[in-house]
Amino acid sequence: MGEWFGPTTFFKHPPHPTTEEMHQHFPSLVPSSSLRTYKPILHPSRRGETILELHNRVATALAGIISDLDAEIIALEATIPPEKRTSKSVLICAHAASLIAMGRVLTGKMPEDTSEEDFFVFTAGMSTFRRRGTKNDMLDSKGVLAEETELLRAEGVPAWIGGGVGGGWDCLKNGDCTFLSGGAERGWHFSGEESFDTGPMAPPSDLPSGASLGTKL
Repeated sequence: MGEWFGPTTFFKHPPHPTTEEMHQHFPSLVPSSSLRTYKPILHPSRRGETILELHNRVATALAGIISDLDAEIIALEATIPPEKRTSKSVLICAHAASLIAMGRVLTGKMPEDTSEEDFFVFTAGMSTFRRRGTKNDMLDSKGVLAEETELLRAEGVPAWIGGGVGGGWDCLKNGDCTFLSGGAERGWHFSGEESFDTGPMAPPSDLPSGASLGTKL
């Protein structure tokens, strides 16, 4: 699940690695067979995102991932008697901002204040979610994605607020770190929008009040 970068008009953020690049560094996690079959749900905007746009992007990606997994499981269990079918789990790794957004998108619970510490993220912590039930996601006609977001296998933003994607999920463990020798470390939470359109790279009109070119900030 891609990292979050704030909006910028000055430059483009680094692109996410391709499947081929990931295979070079993590051959056991990205098998060579996936190089021919895997296609991303979307490409995040390299111009960055607002907090809401991040949540909508995560919702769009998760809806696609869940749909893919549902189809794969149905195919795998087609010849297995119902009593022998088992529950399935999937591990998703991401950075802090995307993990918080993921918790909100899965449960459908979006706080009025995005800085609220509702889902906990620590280094190597783990949250566990259980699906409430299967349900086809409806599109949110007002759902906004960052400009230059490239949809590859998605039609738009799912209506996730209030119900969650893929039928909704309940959070069973929130940022669990009990299995770590050092416990919870390096926690993070949103603290307002992140923007790259300020500072010495910005036009003179955007510099802090009282500052001028050549001023040490």
